[in-house]
Amino acid sequence: MDSPEDISRYYKKQYRIYDATRSFFLFGRKELTSRVNKNSNGKTLEVGCGTGYLLNQINSDEPYGIDLSYEMLSVAKNKLATNVCLEQTTFLDYNPENKFDNIVFAYFFTISFGELETHIAKAKSLLNSGGRIYVVDFYDYGNQLYKKYMNWHGIEMNPSLLSQLENNFTTEHSELHSAYFGLWKYFIYQGGIS
Repeated sequence: MDSPEDISRYYKKQYRIYDATRSFFLFGRKELTSRVNKNSNGKTLEVGCGTGYLLNQINSDEPYGIDLSYEMLSVAKNKLATNVCLEQTTFLDYNPENKFDNIVFAYFFTISFGELETHIAKAKSLLNSGGRIYVVDFYDYGNQLYKKYMNWHGIEMNPSLLSQLENNFTTEHSELHSAYFGLWKYFIYQGGIS
């Protein structure tokens, strides 16, 4: 999508049906949560936490979530425990007092692909030494018709996303999956920072 305003408008229309519809195409979120929970000691941030679907499943000593959609966060506040700190902001405008041990991104990067390098640099700056980044996201389109459909929804799939993660973090786990007989591919990634 072109701007934070575009993203906010999109989710203002989607927040009521988000949880009911996303399980049909946002695959890999449960697997990612399982990976996070194996290493979730300390402080964990989910960027683009939306309605709190993942935060509700992550076992963290100090869970945090940010999202730019007021409507999505209002749903999250109703479902999450009171110890989860939520903030309405863009990732680039987010300036916490302390760094994190874990940062989680679920289908975040492909919605703002134009700022990929800046977002990765920001993630690195917010991680403690020894911290980890966890990502599940789209990898590539299966055909041109599906590409047009996803681009219409503001999603930019590009295999270079996974390459950028592997170039910026120490890869601990990476797996690629095919969805709906190859209509698209998605990946799950876990990387560390020294």
